[in-house]
Amino acid sequence: MGSRRPPPFSLRLTFEERAKIEADAAGMSLGGYSGAVIDCYRQADNAKSFAAALEERGLFLARGDRRGFVAVSTDGDVYSLSRIIPDKKADIAARLGDSSKLMSVAETRERIANEIAPRLSRYISEAKDIAHHNMQPLIAKREALKVQHQAERQAFDKSITARWNEEQRIRSSRLRKGIAGAWDFLTGKYFKVRKQNEMEAKFARERDSHERHALIRAQHRDRQALQELIKENRRKEAERILGLYRDAAKFRRMREGEAERDRNGRTRDGRSLSLKPRDRGLDLG
Repeated sequence: MGSRRPPPFSLRLTFEERAKIEADAAGMSLGGYSGAVIDCYRQADNAKSFAAALEERGLFLARGDRRGFVAVSTDGDVYSLSRIIPDKKADIAARLGDSSKLMSVAETRERIANEIAPRLSRYISEAKDIAHHNMQPLIAKREALKVQHQAERQAFDKSITARWNEEQRIRSSRLRKGIAGAWDFLTGKYFKVRKQNEMEAKFARERDSHERHALIRAQHRDRQALQELIKENRRKEAERILGLYRDAAKFRRMREGEAERDRNGRTRDGRSLSLKPRDRGLDLG
């Protein structure tokens, strides 16, 4: 679904950073942008509102090669909307209008390279550094826990092997040898002892299995608690990076709005209309 052609700018994310962006808080699944695209489409009335919503998710509406609608990511990847949105193509076209009025994929990539990437790259880099720094203690703890759990399992296996061998030695000692063993065989005592040994061995195997599974479950709970911390950390970083996309989109719209007012902001007598300075928030220029 995505284009294989590399993007015209260097703005690549690692797998974990992409996972953050695609976390539930960002409305995206790890498999791609499908959830975000569908959410934006359902909330939009036309192509303009749909494009604005997509841009706040780091996606840009464009015209596909076959005059269809596509979304281009900040990485330059292309996603066919007809394959993501469950509606029929005719219904999509009825809501979004004529795709020929949109920029082509090449033009959209060029716009991303010239307008979006320069503003985002520095902040994405900072967000990556923050995420890397915040994750280091958790990653180190996860590795230490992995080593600890492995050592615990090895020690447990060693202890139950030693216990099993000792219990087997005791069971074997019950079966007498020589003349006494022959007598036990003739009197039937041999079969009773062997039956007892088999039952004890069966219970011992079940006991060892239950104990090992109990250890594994306890270790799983430890790993799960740590994984929740890692997941929460990634969610926060997803919100941080998604916020950059939103700020970039708002900044662009505000800049274009002010440019429009500059062109039209004159009174009928020709005097310039005084515009009060506005707070632009995060500087992405």
